Amino acid sequence: MNACLFSLNILLSSSINSKKNGKYLLFDYFIRIGYIRNILSIIPYATNNSSSTIISPNIEDLCDKSGIYTDRVLRDITANLQSYIFGAINNPATQNTNHYIKLMGLEEIAKKGFTDRLDSVFSPKNTKSLLDKTIAYIPSFILSYSHRQATQVSYSIHILLATIGEILKRDQLIAAEKEETERMKEVVSALINLSQMRAYPAPIFDRRNSIILQNDSVNDNPHLVDFLSDDFSDKGELENFAEDILSWISSYEKIANPAEIPTHILGKIYTRFYFALENINRDFNKSILLGEIFNYQIISFFNAIIVEDTLEQLQNTPKLSMDNTKLSNQLFLQNLKKLNSLLSEEKKYLSLSKWLLSCPLLTCYLDYSDNELVSRLVDYTGQNLENAIKISVYDQLNLVQISNSDAVKNAADVYQVFMEGDSTLANKGREKDLIKILNENDYPRKWFEDMGKPTNTQHNKQISTYLYTIFGKQSNSNKIRNFRRFLELNPSLWP
Repeated sequence: MNACLFSLNILLSSSINSKKNGKYLLFDYFIRIGYIRNILSIIPYATNNSSSTIISPNIEDLCDKSGIYTDRVLRDITANLQSYIFGAINNPATQNTNHYIKLMGLEEIAKKGFTDRLDSVFSPKNTKSLLDKTIAYIPSFILSYSHRQATQVSYSIHILLATIGEILKRDQLIAAEKEETERMKEVVSALINLSQMRAYPAPIFDRRNSIILQNDSVNDNPHLVDFLSDDFSDKGELENFAEDILSWISSYEKIANPAEIPTHILGKIYTRFYFALENINRDFNKSILLGEIFNYQIISFFNAIIVEDTLEQLQNTPKLSMDNTKLSNQLFLQNLKKLNSLLSEEKKYLSLSKWLLSCPLLTCYLDYSDNELVSRLVDYTGQNLENAIKISVYDQLNLVQISNSDAVKNAADVYQVFMEGDSTLANKGREKDLIKILNENDYPRKWFEDMGKPTNTQHNKQISTYLYTIFGKQSNSNKIRNFRRFLELNPSLWP
């Protein structure tokens, strides 16, 4: 057994470290091994009690039903994994954002004029860019209960990573020897195909965890919900984006003497990433927007990559923080700052992380209003993020309603910047004047309630955006903190 595992590890390492055709195996490993290993914390192995007739969620059944033992489309495998997890742990009143983010139902199905649904935000009426809609739809999928015709629209970073792996696989195994224009067409075709929203059946378990309904075989033909056939006027951007992806794929081949990628680092990356996702899920609250949480999830993936790559290649010479990220970019930015201070001779050993952090299909979801994030990513990767900034869907995703959430930036929710204020309104002694102004202009009281650090950070961003003439543009302003403390001591002044 040990000899077999050692031989397989050598083969995997050889393929991954091939400059031309093995990089898709990184993402294949992330999903089939890294993700599955960590799911054991919620879905155990099957019990040996053969006399029991109750079938409970178990890891063997999950692997069998999801199709991870087959050479199917990695995105479909991952969506089937998610659907099984949904059936095993879902609670209608809570989110499990470390696996999937539950969204409100599609307008195409509801037919009620909703403007805050994924398909309405990215409809031709609201965006003329097929690229925007394609990028926004890639992480989406639908969980379906076939026995009662109920569905749950969801969003998952695991689906996004599987899609990147599938695009790499198709390019490296099918189109690698073709001309550049043919490769570009293949990538465009893959982007459109892999961004189609599909429905995957979820097993239903009763209160004792015994199964009520479950498919007996792998879901080879998930139901397609086609919302990408609309008439978009701008399709040229999609080809330009495909060229960006090809440039990124090819960039690894141009690295002179890239550091060897040890296969064990992949499992360590995904385990660290998984625990960071659990941190984010633990701190999730109803005021967080879809674009914001997805940005933080990608940042957590980036941080896991640079930490494990630095530990492996440089034995953590830069002394990066070993903590996992939460609902903040700050830890990642601090780690990047340390890496950017390295000599170029040391940086060359971090070829894996520099390559992964420049992936166009990851950078297009980031919050580029954070100038520090942009500058440090550019410094580290050596890549120009100008195109990524142009096509970022971060702001548009913030318009999409998360299920069980009271936070969405729709037309009725966007506040006006208060231009008539001055900084003296935040001074001690003028609190009543400030409360009157905030009340008269319908700024929400909850922005100034102490709800704990993650929520306060989100509200501080909104305060520094819409009320900067009073509180300043720094989201960690002492003025905000002092006013929040004043209201805590004097709640009757602003009921």
